[in-house]
Parts: sequence; structure tokens; C-alpha cells
Amino acid sequence: MVLKDNCWFTEAIASYQKAIELDSDYAETYQNLGVVLLKVGQVPESLEMFRKAISLHEKYNPLEAKRLREVLESMGFML
Repeated sequence: MVLKDNCWFTEAIASYQKAIELDSDYAETYQNLGVVLLKVGQVPESLEMFRKAISLHEKYNPLEAKRLREVLESMGFML
């Protein structure tokens, strides 16, 4: 998303939150929101979004759930 790439974190967060309101079953939105929240230092909130993304990925794309979990664990986050 352009907003995230341009470091407009506040706007990106609001956009992802709005997207979640519109479609709460889209794992990539939670995952992207998790990235932005992590970049602004909101670690607990970020991990919550990553957990939700993993949960949704496990239903629809188990390989992506595994990949995301492994990436987070390699960064020192245990979910």
C-alpha cells in the first residue's frame, strides 16, 4: 500500500482499520497492519494483528501461516 511505503503511518493504520471493518476475514490486511504497528513501536498491538493474520491464514493458506510464524519467531517474537 502506498501509505505504508511513504511512512504515513497514521493514515496507513486508519486505512487498514477501515479495511478490516469492511472485510474482517482478509488475513493480509491484519498482517500489513501488524507491520505498520510494529514500525511505530506498538508491539503488543502488532502481535495481536499478526496472531489474527496467522489464524486466518491457517484456515485458507496454511503455508503462509507457517511462513509468517517462522518470520516472527526469527525476529524473536513467540506467538
